[in-house]
Amino acid sequence: MNKNKIEYALRFGLAFAFIYPAISAFIEPNNWIGFIPIFIRELVPAYMFLFIYSIIEVVIGVGILLSKNPFYYIISGGFILATIVIFNIGSFDLVFRDISIIGMAIALAGLTVKKT
Repeated sequence: MNKNKIEYALRFGLAFAFIYPAISAFIEPNNWIGFIPIFIRELVPAYMFLFIYSIIEVVIGVGILLSKNPFYYIISGGFILATIVIFNIGSFDLVFRDISIIGMAIALAGLTVKKT
């Protein structure tokens, strides 16, 4: 498999990891509110935060998928995934997969860094 096919497979997988939860949060926000850290819920209404956060996730996912130079979208996505793991470490049985996705983001960033 050549480098371009590997890159596009990684881009699709990583983009899906952002776009799916964002769309799901728009459709069923109550399924996602529990993942918002309490300190954020005390500062901002949970549904407003979730709406804005979901928009950011869609932008990152679409940027990863369609941008000619997705490096910064990938780095932003990896950072977001790392914060999800850190702030939900008590739910590690649910967020452990995010560590694998962070690894995918690191690999993809390495493939795309020369294009920036």
